[in-house]
Amino acid sequence: MKINEMYEGDDLDFDMSVGGDSETDFEQEAMQVQLMKIEDSEDHPDIKNPIRTVKTDDGKQIRVERPMAVALMKILKMQMPPDTKMKIMKDIQNSAGLEKMMKFCKAKGLVK
Repeated sequence: MKINEMYEGDDLDFDMSVGGDSETDFEQEAMQVQLMKIEDSEDHPDIKNPIRTVKTDDGKQIRVERPMAVALMKILKMQMPPDTKMKIMKDIQNSAGLEKMMKFCKAKGLVK
């Protein structure tokens, strides 16, 4: 899913607002949105400065290559109970949870 398609008939079942009264109340932009920006920022001659970093709620900037972003997005798009999806979203919003999920993706061979 491209970032510009996210708001057109999306099937997201959570609020991705930043620093408001939302259920998530993330400090930074929701990790799913940041990962979608990386996924959309393909390695292409027309893209001068591809996005390759995300910022976590604990203030760390972490490099995420496009194949890893695609793998993480596959996990987030899987069918699962809403509370499980929300737990994953909250976990990867911080650096420790994101790094743990990235290791999981590598260990399971999800990174192409």
